[in-house]
Amino acid sequence: MIIHFPLVLGTTLPIIALLVIWGLAKKRFPSKTWFVCVALAALFAGSSFAAVELGEREVKTVKKVVDHDFIHEHAEAAENVEWLSYVLLALSVVVLFVKPLWQQKVQILFFIVSLVAAGFLIRTGPLGAELVYKHDAGSAYLHKTKE
Repeated sequence: MIIHFPLVLGTTLPIIALLVIWGLAKKRFPSKTWFVCVALAALFAGSSFAAVELGEREVKTVKKVVDHDFIHEHAEAAENVEWLSYVLLALSVVVLFVKPLWQQKVQILFFIVSLVAAGFLIRTGPLGAELVYKHDAGSAYLHKTKE
């Protein structure tokens, strides 16, 4: 499902960013290697947007079997991840336009924000799993009627 793409991209992004930043600092990678981080940030932002939008469409159905507070907690966490993904995309692009003196500083900031996003994902994922496995959110679709 689409909800797993932000989890995978967001948790691997700090590792890849660190490797790219290290390789660029040691001059082992060409400067164009940064585009790997730009592409991953774009995929992360796009998949986060899609996951949140799809989740919002399903709230009405899931509310029939799961308390609103549990849904709301997961939704808020997912929206935080979505906004962090946009910040990461913006930072990845900023690196391309700042003077070389500032590039590494912005790259390090990108890495730090990617760690924060991964931390939010580590919280958001289990909240979603709780909805499904503890609160039985999937059962809402067993009795779903056409509206």
